Amino acid sequence: MNRPPPLNAVYVFAVCARLGSFKLAAEELCVTPGAISRQIQGLEDFLGFKLFDRQHRKVLLTHPGQLYFSRVAPALTAIEEAAENIKPASERIPLQIESTPTFAMHWLIPRLTDFQTLHPEIELQLKTSSGPIILHKDTQIYIRRDPAQFSGLEGKEFMSEESLLVCSPSYARQQGTIRKQTIPDLPLIVIRSRIDLWDKWFQRNRLDINAVKQRVIFDNTILAIQATLEGLGVALIPALFVDEYIQSGALIEVPGSKALNTGSYSLIKPPEPRGQKDAKWVMGAFSDWISTIASRHS
Repeated sequence: MNRPPPLNAVYVFAVCARLGSFKLAAEELCVTPGAISRQIQGLEDFLGFKLFDRQHRKVLLTHPGQLYFSRVAPALTAIEEAAENIKPASERIPLQIESTPTFAMHWLIPRLTDFQTLHPEIELQLKTSSGPIILHKDTQIYIRRDPAQFSGLEGKEFMSEESLLVCSPSYARQQGTIRKQTIPDLPLIVIRSRIDLWDKWFQRNRLDINAVKQRVIFDNTILAIQATLEGLGVALIPALFVDEYIQSGALIEVPGSKALNTGSYSLIKPPEPRGQKDAKWVMGAFSDWISTIASRHS
């Protein structure tokens, strides 16, 4: 057999095999049952063997028909996927994610190339918010750390958070030896929305937080990181936001300090998928991807 079978007839065959009925296949393809029968008969003549046993109100695959279906079904799926992968942006499936700004900037965005490579058929839309979740009709996934920000909604934890005691190398040289007992004497860089970080650190190290002589307070983690890079003091910052600076030598961990468990990050989905009909699928694809990536970097 040197020439390929008629592709349209192969597609009709696959639909009939899936539905087990010429009538149902005709309804799905918007043609008459007679047209379906002619396509199948033509394909059987071309192949030289019967594909179906015709029975009352249904059709059953013959053994050769089952073998043929097992070969052509994956090929047809591959053809459909190829078409999906080259769709113009206007036809891609949108996925809108709302994340906290620091998590988006320092962790999520540097890894999104991987997701785009895996799912070119999905159009990512990323926005940020630091406050409690307010459901929007076009947003399918929210990323938050504080459970109080998604009270009443179901969250799936995907990554734990550990915070590190860090400072700039120049600040460390200026101060000489920094030990945990001397931390209350140093300027502490504080994140206004994460006062709990220093509270937990002082509790674990059995030191009196009231002994702190100076605090420099910043509204968010992004500003606190920059202040630490500039040598304004010692900071307690989640590792996932400062790992890159530690690896580059821009920041160092305070010698002798240990990572402190300070929470976790969760994916939160609306009670019912919002937006387009493919919402459940794109939400599942992103959830599976971020859980896999997080496990690699834990």
